[in-house]
Amino acid sequence: MFSLKSEPFLNIQQPMLFINTHTFNFPANIRSIRQYYHSKGIRKLYTLKKTTHESPTDTAFIHGYWLDLQMLKKLDAKTALNLQSSLAVQFLHSTIGAYPCA
Repeated sequence: MFSLKSEPFLNIQQPMLFINTHTFNFPANIRSIRQYYHSKGIRKLYTLKKTTHESPTDTAFIHGYWLDLQMLKKLDAKTALNLQSSLAVQFLHSTIGAYPCA
């Protein structure tokens, strides 16, 4: 969730994928990501609209959405998880040539 928040800038050359939820897409978090995003190497940044930090997990399937009650219309849990998984697989395929298992 805040994996980069307190980390000093590291000169990472490996490909990096950032998938943000809507509720974590605010200036302070974007500033933390920006230094890595604009560094050398392959960088991909996505924000999934109408999602909370529980969207890319299985808790939305088990308990339903219960966090961030201000966001009235949330992306369907299955759609959110499929989007995140697809972005991750696409990133792995394009950067290291990994193919999903059949």
